[in-house]
Amino acid sequence: MDQTGHKMTGKSTVRDKRSALELAVLFAGICGLLLVIRPIPHVFFREGVVFPVILAVCFSMYILFGIRRKWLFIEIAVLFMACGVLAGVQRDRITVQISALMAGLTEAGVQNEENITLLIVLAGTVISVCFFILDMVWKCHWLPYLTITVIMAGAPVFGLHIGAAPTLLGLVFQILFWVMHMADRPVFRRSFVENRRGEKSRHPEESRKWSLPVRCSVLMGGVLAVLVCVSIVITALWGSGLSELVYSGEGVVSRSVQRMTGRARQSVSDGHVSGGNNYRTGESQLQLTLLQQPEDTLYLKGFTGGEYTGGDWEPVDEAPLFHEMALSMNWETWEYWISGLYYNLYYSMNMASAGEDVEPGTMFVRHLDESYGTLYMPYYSSWIDRTSAQSVRPGYGFNFYDESEMNINWDNVPEDFRTVRDWYQQIQTAYMQVITDAYTVVPEELLPRLTELCRDRYGDPVDEVTAFIIAALRENASYTLTPGRAPLNEDVVEYYLFDNHEGFCVHFASAATLMYRLCGIPARYVSGYAVPPSDFVQREDGMWTAEVTDEYAHAWTEIFLEDYGWVPVEVTPASDGSYDVSYPGLDSEALATSLSEISLDIELPGNSGEAAVTQTEQRGQGTGGAWDFFPEIDLDRYHELIIVIITVVVETLILLPLFLDYRKLRIRRKTEQMKCREIFAVFIRMLHTAGYLSGYDGTEVDFPEKLSEELPCVERQEAVRLTETVRRAAYGPEGSSEAEDEFVRGICFRVEAWIRSRKKRRT
Repeated sequence: MDQTGHKMTGKSTVRDKRSALELAVLFAGICGLLLVIRPIPHVFFREGVVFPVILAVCFSMYILFGIRRKWLFIEIAVLFMACGVLAGVQRDRITVQISALMAGLTEAGVQNEENITLLIVLAGTVISVCFFILDMVWKCHWLPYLTITVIMAGAPVFGLHIGAAPTLLGLVFQILFWVMHMADRPVFRRSFVENRRGEKSRHPEESRKWSLPVRCSVLMGGVLAVLVCVSIVITALWGSGLSELVYSGEGVVSRSVQRMTGRARQSVSDGHVSGGNNYRTGESQLQLTLLQQPEDTLYLKGFTGGEYTGGDWEPVDEAPLFHEMALSMNWETWEYWISGLYYNLYYSMNMASAGEDVEPGTMFVRHLDESYGTLYMPYYSSWIDRTSAQSVRPGYGFNFYDESEMNINWDNVPEDFRTVRDWYQQIQTAYMQVITDAYTVVPEELLPRLTELCRDRYGDPVDEVTAFIIAALRENASYTLTPGRAPLNEDVVEYYLFDNHEGFCVHFASAATLMYRLCGIPARYVSGYAVPPSDFVQREDGMWTAEVTDEYAHAWTEIFLEDYGWVPVEVTPASDGSYDVSYPGLDSEALATSLSEISLDIELPGNSGEAAVTQTEQRGQGTGGAWDFFPEIDLDRYHELIIVIITVVVETLILLPLFLDYRKLRIRRKTEQMKCREIFAVFIRMLHTAGYLSGYDGTEVDFPEKLSEELPCVERQEAVRLTETVRRAAYGPEGSSEAEDEFVRGICFRVEAWIRSRKKRRT
């Protein structure tokens, strides 16, 4: 029995508190969560099996919870036991499915397709049970909400385009979740119960405002729905501008963190192919000092990549190559000589054969953070003897030649140098024999599209391959420091070239290195710094210096050329999109002719063969003026999104009046079943909501007079009878009769009709 004498059962109480709508919202969130898995490559599951099982689990728990809570926990124990037994019996199969799922999320180049229905059924059952306990039994709403929200928001990180169905289910879950659980605040529950009982609230301020949480929850739901629709439209129309705004904010945070942690002044060169954006701080990292101004761009390499492992280059290890060379040259006894002779070969041969007119330059490199974990070496160089000039300067130094000064003539060497020349010739010949196998290796299983693109180019001359690579990069990618995040389950290079069509130097250099190798030409990935001659400033003492910031950090490709060794090949376009490719022996005019003749019309999996219009290109389009803010919209690209939006809007417009009519009818029927005290509580709330008798709760002495003054549809005698009837029902021993209930109900309906008519006249 409750305080009013009405009989109450546990069954009815539970069913009142745990509505079917709450269960439907939870089921929608679970379905949306499971549908996120559907786009994972190389795995699939049967929706016709999974969702009926999940629905049966949720509905059975709901029914048992409404009948008897003890039975619910028995079912939960049985479900967990069944899942554990099934997972144990099918252990090998489950292990295979988990491995396939993880590989689809995080690995590129997976070829097999695995049915993971059993795994999803087990996972979905466990998730459903846990969410049901948290949300509907323990009332811990935030954990299921947070879990579903985080997984759906994090899906793009794994390259999952979740599609319309899970997106709509997620939106339904988000909006209705807030509508229901914001209305379930303590103030609302206490005021609702007290008013239903007809008792005077111990918190009159809260009692008079009990509908505020309801209005807030409905308002929040409406605001969420409007924001979702507006965000979809804004993203479709002005996605580029929003991306730039987001990247600007992310860049500020990134640069601030780098400066605070001291990383901004650290010189870092490695083989990681970035899957995100590149935010530079402009902080100085190196100081270069030269005896004379260089003529060519200085490429200072700090890292040289050998094996590509998918997103990363492993550092080169040439010790096995030198061992193989020693065996082929019969130099086993002098194997330790080979590395030293090789690293000085081209500098020493150029010095010996170029003549006295060509003098090497001198460079000193100082790390401003005084950390020398990575050393940066120019091409065609030799270390300066540390007992001479190096000993009086910080850092380290090199003697080097510009590329334009390299002119090795094997016959034009001094007599006393010919023995060394012969050693150099043997070393170069042996090195050229071993690098083909070492530096043409490509993991083709990770790069199916790139492999297919280069398949017919294997064995072509170097210049033709270079022209082909530049044409492919020019047609498929544009330069930007903010290409966005690459998904974890796709190779970074393939994603950048065939899907995203945007990237910066590490992406261009990695793609070009792999393409050279696929065409049979030895190539390596290099990262370091590229400093143009114009950035050197002459000091008073005649020396030329340059402050090297992280804006000079760069990556490029190097290929091996006879009589030059490894030479840099610049494959990253300039800011205007042009390419400045040069290496010894390259005919620039022939390259331009070859570029004009190359047509990349090959159809690749996941690529139409046509260069996509990138965001960078779109930013550069327009005729000027304010109208450039409104870009041209590709309706074909957004047709599915437009159809979904139109469908949602039309269904909302059709169903909203029906829902409102149903709500009015439901409230009216509930009112017809109420006693006069409950009706009077509804009456007071209605008046407050409409703006009448604010601050009155019906117990005041002047309430009847005030009611008849503000509402002409109620006479003063009726107002007095109304308050006396409610007071007698509240404090009298017999309660109210049916006639009294009908009288109060009639007043309530009459006032409601009068208030609505007043609103219509105002509008």
